[in-house]
Amino acid sequence: MSQLTVYADNNANKALVNTSNADDIAKQLAKVNVRFEQWQANADINEHTTHEQIISAYKNDIDRLKTENGYQTVDVISLAKGNLGASELRKKFLFEHTHSEDEVSFFCKRPRAILPAFRQ
Repeated sequence: MSQLTVYADNNANKALVNTSNADDIAKQLAKVNVRFEQWQANADINEHTTHEQIISAYKNDIDRLKTENGYQTVDVISLAKGNLGASELRKKFLFEHTHSEDEVSFFCKRPRAILPAFRQ
């Protein structure tokens, strides 16, 4: 499930948008040039799924984005506690940060959170 809440700049208690509807989320994010999609894996994803299997499970969508945008690489990062460097990665993704290149990120729900990212 995805949830988007947008607050007023001058009032952090005033929600201007609060929705879990995927179409509404996509429309709101498109206003700031952010693309939002929800993908369906073509295989079961669980705590034993390898990074290679995750990429394979989303291959059609990954290949589509690579073709559309010229992305060259795909990374799968585990943010699960106990994984080497996971604590630092979680901090990085919880705080605003910027990239000099275009990046696509998606999260796949499983006991160990995974973030595949694409870069040009």
